[in-house]
Amino acid sequence: MDDKFGMACELLKDITVVKEEKEGEVTKSFLRKVYELLEEAEGKEEYIISVGYMVARRKSKNTVEFFIRLRGTVEKLQGDWSKVREELKSLLEHAIKIYYIKAEIGEDLCMKR
Repeated sequence: MDDKFGMACELLKDITVVKEEKEGEVTKSFLRKVYELLEEAEGKEEYIISVGYMVARRKSKNTVEFFIRLRGTVEKLQGDWSKVREELKSLLEHAIKIYYIKAEIGEDLCMKR
């Protein structure tokens, strides 16, 4: 899984970008929280449960879709948790940047591929 940009685009595929913070939607703060949960989790399962719980509490079509894609990505990554965590950090950093650019500038970098 070398193409972090492509993987980040896949996570954000068909996700409606909202400029203002909106509870229950995939927003900039939602993505940052998903990223922060990586530091708190002690393994893949704990991470998926933490993100899943966060999504379930304030679910929307977009957050559920994002969670399903994220879970699939996590399950595909091989190695010990520290290696998987670093790969996920890189992937989520790309996703956050792509989302910010689309929300603030209106430029969809994923469509330019």
